[in-house]
Amino acid sequence: MKNIFPNFLKILFTVIIAHSLFSFFFTGFFNSAQDYIPENKIFNAEDGPKASTTYSGWKSQWYDYDNNYYTGTTRVRDNDVFSSKLYKSRIPANNWGDFYKGMYRYDKSKLDLVYPMLDKIWNNNNFTRRSFVDVVVSFVQNMEYNIVVMKDCQTSYKEDNSIRKMMNDGIKCDGDVYAGIYSPLEFMSYFKGDCDSRTVFLYTVLKRYNYDVVILNSDLYAHSIIGVNIASSGKYKYYNGKRYYTWETTNRGWRLGMLPPDYSNTNYWDVVL
Repeated sequence: MKNIFPNFLKILFTVIIAHSLFSFFFTGFFNSAQDYIPENKIFNAEDGPKASTTYSGWKSQWYDYDNNYYTGTTRVRDNDVFSSKLYKSRIPANNWGDFYKGMYRYDKSKLDLVYPMLDKIWNNNNFTRRSFVDVVVSFVQNMEYNIVVMKDCQTSYKEDNSIRKMMNDGIKCDGDVYAGIYSPLEFMSYFKGDCDSRTVFLYTVLKRYNYDVVILNSDLYAHSIIGVNIASSGKYKYYNGKRYYTWETTNRGWRLGMLPPDYSNTNYWDVVL
C-alpha cells in the first residue's frame, strides 16, 4: 500500500475501497468443502466507556483444513474496545507499518480473554506448531468478511461503483470507521472485518504464540496478507534471509503458501511489519 501519511485522509479512502473489493473478489477462487457454521453472538457489544465491566463475546464453531472441528468462546471488555478505538485515532504514524504496530502494541495484552480458547485447543490436542497455526488462521478465515470504509456507507454506496456492487450482492458495510480498519479488539468485538483488520489481529495473536510472522501489503493489488516463517511449500516472500510463506485470510480454505494467480507475483508484496 502507498505511504498515506501525513496525507492520510486524502488517500486512504481510495486504498481501503480497493482492498475491500479485491478481498471480496478472492472468494471466487477457492471454496472450502465444509459447510460454514455461523458464529453465535452471546453478549451484546456496546460502544463507549462503562461504569462497570461489560463484555462482547462470541461462540465460535469452525473446521480446519483437515476437517477437524473446533468450538469455543471468546470475549473482550467493552471498555477496552472503546479505548482501543480512541487510541487508534491518535497513533502517530508515517506509514502503514507504524500504524499497524501501534494497534498491535496497544491491544496485545487486552486480548487476554481471547487467548484461553486457543490455549485450551492447543492443550487438548497433540499439535505441532505447524498444525496449530492452521487452527488459528482457519478460525479467522471462518469469520464474516465485510466492507470497512471511512465515510458513511450510504455516501460510499452513491460514490463508488465497487462498493455499490458489493452491497447489492449482500456484503455488509461498516462506515465511519477510522482509517477503514478495525483494531484487533474491535475485530473480536464485532467478529467481522476486511483484509488488514484480519492481518493485524493474526499478527498479534501469532506473536503471542512466538510465531515468526509478518504483514505483507501490496500497492498494486491493494490488499493485505500475512507471511509466516515456518516449513511449508508454495509462495513466499524472502525477507531478512528467511522465507515468509503467504497466507490469504479473507475466505475459508486458503492454505499457507497459496495465492490467487492474479495476485501471485511476490515482487509486488512488501513487508510492512
